Amino acid sequence: MKGKKLLIFLTFFLLTSFIYIDFKLSSFENDVKIEIIKLRIFRYLLVILSGMVLTSSGAVMQVLFKNPLLDPYVLGISGGGLFGFLLSSILFKGNLLISIFFSFFFSVLSALLSLSFSSNIKSDRKVSILISGLLVNILFSSFVILLSMFSKRDITFLFYALMGSFNHVFISKNLFLYISFFVTVILSTVFIIFKSKELDIMSIDEDIASTSGVNVKSNFFLILLIIIYQTSVIVSFVGMVGFVGIIIPNILRMAGILKNRDLILGSFLGGASLILVADFISKYSFSFEIPIGVVLSIFSLPFIFWIVKNNFE
Repeated sequence: MKGKKLLIFLTFFLLTSFIYIDFKLSSFENDVKIEIIKLRIFRYLLVILSGMVLTSSGAVMQVLFKNPLLDPYVLGISGGGLFGFLLSSILFKGNLLISIFFSFFFSVLSALLSLSFSSNIKSDRKVSILISGLLVNILFSSFVILLSMFSKRDITFLFYALMGSFNHVFISKNLFLYISFFVTVILSTVFIIFKSKELDIMSIDEDIASTSGVNVKSNFFLILLIIIYQTSVIVSFVGMVGFVGIIIPNILRMAGILKNRDLILGSFLGGASLILVADFISKYSFSFEIPIGVVLSIFSLPFIFWIVKNNFE
């Protein structure tokens, strides 16, 4: 049954992929059509990788924190990563390696701040981690705005960075570095899939996990560190994209997919499909491109309300 559900997600993913790449190409000559396909392929690859990473990261974080409303955006990781990337681009004039390092460092810092704040809030653990993540995200988003103003950045850049955009895809001179980071992100995701059995045990109970030989603390921080790295890479390329890591995993759980291995694989297909649809809408709905985060925020609200209603009553 679960295989059929994943097959439906795969079919939808392939269909959206075809429409995304082939849209409005019939009106062009063959040589122009080939060039447009090349440009769309680069963007397409970045879109599906972002969707896969952000959604699977959200699914795993919800298991780690036992909270269905968590993803890298909500915990403040994305905000910290964007601040680090922008700070590095100002200090080191856009060196990609240093930018990724700064993004990763401040993503780790933002996660630590969120965990520290939540431990000092006398409330339910689900609520305290949400409040602390929101505060940290606001903090670093404010720093991003201040940095952009002091560095006299174009307001359009700031707008798209805070809400996410796939408008700026590849820089040819850094193509090898982009591919290298993509490979590390994919390999780290494969590693998390191999850890899915430990995640299954950890999601039941920490005491049961400990008696089963699973080191809960080391697995928790190792997997969280991997998620932070993946998020910092994606944020460095496309800015802050939120909510996709919340919607898809909860829809999959509603469909009866509960094992973490199936959940992560389903998140790959569902997240990539959702981001493809959202990017398609953001690119073609108007005469100008709107940030993908705007589209996701509008369409996410009913799902977020449903999740809150069913988990925080």
